[in-house]
Amino acid sequence: MYREVTMIEFREVLRLWQEQVPKKRIAAQLVLDPKTVRRYLRAAEAAELRAPMETLSDEQVRDVLLTLQPSGGRPHGEDWTRCGEQREAIQHWLVEGLRLTKIRKLLA
Repeated sequence: MYREVTMIEFREVLRLWQEQVPKKRIAAQLVLDPKTVRRYLRAAEAAELRAPMETLSDEQVRDVLLTLQPSGGRPHGEDWTRCGEQREAIQHWLVEGLRLTKIRKLLA
């Protein structure tokens, strides 16, 4: 399972890489798996982020980070759509203090 990649973390990997620090040392220093560092650097190379860190914009880094993020899982089902349609009623019932089990029965 992936965890969220922060822009600061990604920029630090790039900075150390540009200083010719070996990938395994970058991983140890930032407490990352070496495969993760390798994946970050492959994505940076694919996006041609070879410029000095000072010249890289947040937008360039963001675009690379978006390629690293997992897709988002499976799509929501029919029940999710129905709950969205009944959102106002559900909020009203919750404010009134109804339990979710009762709300579920009311929606059935």
